[in-house]
Amino acid sequence: MVEIKNYIWIIPLIGGIIILIALVTPAAYNYDYSGFYYIWSWGLFAYEDRRPFVDYFGKNNKFIGFNDNFVILITSICSSLFVLFCALIIIKSAIKYKKDTQEERKTLEKCLVPSTILISFSVVMVSLIEILFINCYERSFWGSYFPGFGTIGMFIGAVLTIIGYYISKKL
Repeated sequence: MVEIKNYIWIIPLIGGIIILIALVTPAAYNYDYSGFYYIWSWGLFAYEDRRPFVDYFGKNNKFIGFNDNFVILITSICSSLFVLFCALIIIKSAIKYKKDTQEERKTLEKCLVPSTILISFSVVMVSLIEILFINCYERSFWGSYFPGFGTIGMFIGAVLTIIGYYISKKL
């Protein structure tokens, strides 16, 4: 019978991979009669105009670009690099846990700190976006946009990592 402790490293590894996938998927999106809007956590946004009367031949107008506010762009790129760094630490420590021998093996403690920081960081990011949007545009960001996998995936990946840590601690 194979011990479950030999395969517990898979849970934080999957959590780290989910966090990486969340970085490349939209963090928020909106759609209405005029088109689709997508916003990534690293400053990229995309818009697709779906109004049939805009172009006589039925072509859709699409636009992809980065945020034109330099401060917001630099902040979002730096925060995304921080999330990437935390995800890589989680993946590296999960793989190291797999490679260690039974005598050298310790719990997945190096995964706990980055995942806890990611959960805190995600809560702060979601709150700050809402506060800044209300101050600038006098309306709610999360009332206008839906959270995408780029926002939700960070929570899922971090929680999976914490679950893997606690399971490895119990075994």
